[in-house]
Amino acid sequence: MHSGFRALTLLTLGAGLLLCCGARFDLAGATMRSYVDSERLTRINLMRYGASAWGAWEDLSRLRFGLVEGTVRGDGSVALRLYLGGLAPARLEGRLNTGETRLVCELSGEGSPRGLDLRADWKAVGGLAVRSLEAAYRDGSTAAAAGTSFRAIGIEPSAGADIVSWYRGQFSAGESLSRQMEGERDRFFSEFGMAGAGLAPGAAIVPWTYDSRSFVAYRSQRILSLGTRTAIYRGGASGRIVTRLAAIDAVQRRLLELGDFVPEDRRPELGRLLTQRAREELGLRDGQSLVGSGFYEEGLGPGTAFLVCGAGLVFHYDAAEAADQGELWVLLDWKRLAPLLVPGTLERFGIGGGQ
Repeated sequence: MHSGFRALTLLTLGAGLLLCCGARFDLAGATMRSYVDSERLTRINLMRYGASAWGAWEDLSRLRFGLVEGTVRGDGSVALRLYLGGLAPARLEGRLNTGETRLVCELSGEGSPRGLDLRADWKAVGGLAVRSLEAAYRDGSTAAAAGTSFRAIGIEPSAGADIVSWYRGQFSAGESLSRQMEGERDRFFSEFGMAGAGLAPGAAIVPWTYDSRSFVAYRSQRILSLGTRTAIYRGGASGRIVTRLAAIDAVQRRLLELGDFVPEDRRPELGRLLTQRAREELGLRDGQSLVGSGFYEEGLGPGTAFLVCGAGLVFHYDAAEAADQGELWVLLDWKRLAPLLVPGTLERFGIGGGQ
């Protein structure tokens, strides 16, 4: 099973350039774009900070949802990996125009290779703002100080005083996202300084790193699905990755729960659908064991984290939560979910068959 997006490191891929070179591409700062094809079936929500790019993608024609990670070079060429649950990642290679309003690319590794011409969809990111903070530890008392760094790129509403106030109260203790980032930076550097306290001048200590990246998974007139993945390394054999997901009802200003879609008494059936879908993603035949593929049990429950997307509900399992080989994303489309849904769900939220 592929862990998908686990390392949060930049990828160096051999991109096949599809368009002639133009002006140099401005890699300064952070940007957030949503790109969609003319039929509005394939969408990529792409965050970029310098040369690093990440986000989420969805293909309604093939009922696919996954995460995105890759690079944008100075000439506008783009090389991304698109993660698909338990499958090997697909590849997307192409080029952005200088205004980042068009992405012409080729998608391969997910069925037959196909060309895509994606245009920026401003409504999908309207009323949202990107906040970023990057800093290096400045105390020179330890040899590792120059390598200890903090970077956070987040998203918060920027329009509508009521939703801004609710969002900050829900996610950042009433503070702005920028202020929250500053507090997290100060705590992280303070912890590093305490870890190095008492060491002799120039003594070796492994650098610490903090890298947090948010993305838009889905946006409609009513629902906003966001994710944040934070990779923290404080020395030792390995770091820690925390994934936080939120599906928001922007009209009623509340966090959506699984019970808004599937009632409690239908959860056993939901577990069976998730198990079936996980087996399909992994290519298991009848008689082949999930446990034999690294899972802890033969059945898969709904877990605690999910997102809403155009195609259905996406369930997330952290590394070691359901299997010993990394994290897992499972999409159940609205058609499969239909018998289990709370009556009127799709119409109420204006998604899936209710659009």
